[in-house]
Amino acid sequence: MLKLMLLVLLTAVPVLGAYEVDSDELAPYIDSPIEFQNYEGPLEVVQTRDEILGIGLHLGEQFTPEFGQFSYFGVYTVIHAVDPTLTEGLDADIMLLSDRARVDHINNFRLIIAGYLQGAYEYLEDDAALLAEYITIYNAVFRNELEFFEQRYKPVVLQHLTEESVGLSTHYSDWPGGTELVIPLTDGTRPGDLAAVSPFALLDPEVREQLRTRDNRGIATRKAMVEFLERVLAERIEELDRAVERLDRDRDELTRREDELVAELRKLEERRAAEDLSDAMLERIAEIERELAEVEERELELEERAEEVAERQDEVDDLTDLVREEREAIAEDTREMLDLEEQVAALIDEPEDEPVEEPEPPEESWFILMDDDDRGRLVRIAAESGDPLGEVTGLQAVWGRKFKTIGDHAVVIADNEGRTRLARVTPDEREVIAQSDFEISRRSELVLHAQENRFYAVTRYDDEWYLGRFDRDLRLTARSAEAVRPDTAIMVSDTRVYVQAPDDRVLALDLVELESMQ
Repeated sequence: MLKLMLLVLLTAVPVLGAYEVDSDELAPYIDSPIEFQNYEGPLEVVQTRDEILGIGLHLGEQFTPEFGQFSYFGVYTVIHAVDPTLTEGLDADIMLLSDRARVDHINNFRLIIAGYLQGAYEYLEDDAALLAEYITIYNAVFRNELEFFEQRYKPVVLQHLTEESVGLSTHYSDWPGGTELVIPLTDGTRPGDLAAVSPFALLDPEVREQLRTRDNRGIATRKAMVEFLERVLAERIEELDRAVERLDRDRDELTRREDELVAELRKLEERRAAEDLSDAMLERIAEIERELAEVEERELELEERAEEVAERQDEVDDLTDLVREEREAIAEDTREMLDLEEQVAALIDEPEDEPVEEPEPPEESWFILMDDDDRGRLVRIAAESGDPLGEVTGLQAVWGRKFKTIGDHAVVIADNEGRTRLARVTPDEREVIAQSDFEISRRSELVLHAQENRFYAVTRYDDEWYLGRFDRDLRLTARSAEAVRPDTAIMVSDTRVYVQAPDDRVLALDLVELESMQ
């Protein structure tokens, strides 16, 4: 029956209003999106993805369900702060970074967290990565808010937190020696439990609203969390079904035994009223009375179990509501983004009956001069004569023979500060004023989608290449769910973007979320 209820709740047409949060409560966060500042200079030590992940795995392999402390050579430490004697408040894992910690990019920090979740709680890689992203946002939102944690966590957790270091700073330089990263745990959690890390805590309204401040409303990440929560919900309902079955079975068995004892005792009492009973019969009466007392104690235990089952039913109901709210909010945000795209498209469409003034020819233009080794140099030239007017400084090499323009600024794929990135340059100073944080394939096509005013290029993540969407300031706002060839063609339509996968399939990706529509 409960499984049928789940199916109905997850497939029925929504009957509640769209998800809303208290705008007054969230006001400090709505206009201040979390943006992590990562180190961008030359690297002293280069570690592979597996080496960074291994830090977290090493911590997780030391996990024990009791209160404990695990360390990676004293540099990264996790305190497993649990108190099973208390039911009020949350347990937590607290990750501490010593002054010697060298992690300086949020993706690497999340990789360490994900490794720990895999090693300690047996999460699959994708689930661990998703939870790690939410954990960092959760801790950034509530950075230095000790009172927030005091209202929600058990004393065993609070004794390891300080106002100066609780949570996660958005600047990498504050992480070593100044981080008390709180990972909220479900009470009585165990490895293998999907809800070991508390989804209720991580999906605090302020965290959800923070994700909505992203350029793409965080839709892809939020959808992934909803899918995860639906699996948590299915697991919880299955456990609840088993608990209800056991409770009903034990209750029926106890009722049957109580009825048998009462019937036997009644017969013996009737005989005692009519005759003198033997010592054996008197002893049997005493045994029945003792067993009935035990039955009464077991009935009290069953009542306690029934209360626990009711609490778990409430948790299932709350989780069902949470899933429904998030699904409705995502649907509403998706509709709003599509409406906004249509409004932007309408604004930039020129009316057919209005004459279009011919623009004056430019006096200068951008041009890429190629060298023999396929490296290019971005220069300004005189529009009429082609005479060079100056080269952009700060770019070691330009790749691809193409550039895109926003106004009089140019955007190119170029080597700068030892990495290949998107770079935006000005014609006056002829210098780089913005660049992408993420590496770009030297063989990538560079596409400007005029309606979105966004750039598309192939970017690296975890040793794989993906299609990335970048805003006009070259910040990554979305990344494809599937890997692509580093030299793929990129074709953008009104609703889709087409790219080539490593196995040579052509992927049709949704323009908003960059997820496959096949």
